[in-house]
Amino acid sequence: MDSQNKLPEIRLVYGWHLDMAFKALLEKIPENEKVGQEIEDSEDVEKKIPLYLEEWKKEEQVILGAMCEILGLSFYPKNIEVYICGAHKKAFSNPLVISSKCPVHFFVDLLTHELLHVLLIDNNKKIDVVPIFKEMFPEAIDRTSRNHVLVHAVHKEIYLTILNSPERLARNIEKHKKWKGYEDAWNIVEKRGHANIINEFKTHY
Repeated sequence: MDSQNKLPEIRLVYGWHLDMAFKALLEKIPENEKVGQEIEDSEDVEKKIPLYLEEWKKEEQVILGAMCEILGLSFYPKNIEVYICGAHKKAFSNPLVISSKCPVHFFVDLLTHELLHVLLIDNNKKIDVVPIFKEMFPEAIDRTSRNHVLVHAVHKEIYLTILNSPERLARNIEKHKKWKGYEDAWNIVEKRGHANIINEFKTHY
């Protein structure tokens, strides 16, 4: 599979329109519930974008190529926009949003995680992952866990085989202990083996 010819261009942009919506939602939240949700000024957000991009460009081609090769899948869009927002503290993949609160040194790992979700979403007509994940991971404690077992498995393969960075893998696993679903997904990967999970998933297409 010549996945390199189908790699998308990843564009990092300030998601000002999304920030406006996030700010409007934050205004409705009581002050005592806003801990950790402080809003970063647009100027500060835009200053971080080139720092994020510099880190991403160091590994962009090898990471994108690896995730396509590992799963035998391709991205469909030629361009993927990553919206960096200062009024939101979390990340999600559709649309692809990352908080400007993300430390620069962790940005590549977080973006890789979200792009793995994007790759699976892009191929949902070919692969209906919902029933596949329910069949493959009956031991998962919830939907969040089910949806992250494969993502973690592929990410582990990238860390170990492609980036040769077990320390980043360990850091990611430790960081995800804050969320039960993410931690449970990592536990499943460790118990069943990341390569076994990837190979079993690929038998479905």
